[in-house]
Amino acid sequence: MKFVVERNWIEVVGLLWIGGKATMTYELTRGAVLSMGLPVTRKQVTQWLMSNSGDFQQVIDFNAVVGEKVIPWEKEENENFFNECCGEGGTAK
Repeated sequence: MKFVVERNWIEVVGLLWIGGKATMTYELTRGAVLSMGLPVTRKQVTQWLMSNSGDFQQVIDFNAVVGEKVIPWEKEENENFFNECCGEGGTAK
């Protein structure tokens, strides 16, 4: 018997409601992926984040991995910021 484990996630840089920039990683369930529609596009991920990222006042940029599809950061500076904030859930000062 063969099992396949699929991990889907979105790494986000955004503005907090209380001010300041922060990062977060959203682990996506199969249901979340299906609600985006297939194949997954940047526009669909943006729409999903607008409905599901209440931690942020504004999403600045993101990197998403859904199945074999990778939607990269739009700006390298946002990727660098994400990586400088411990990669997952860090908050910048």
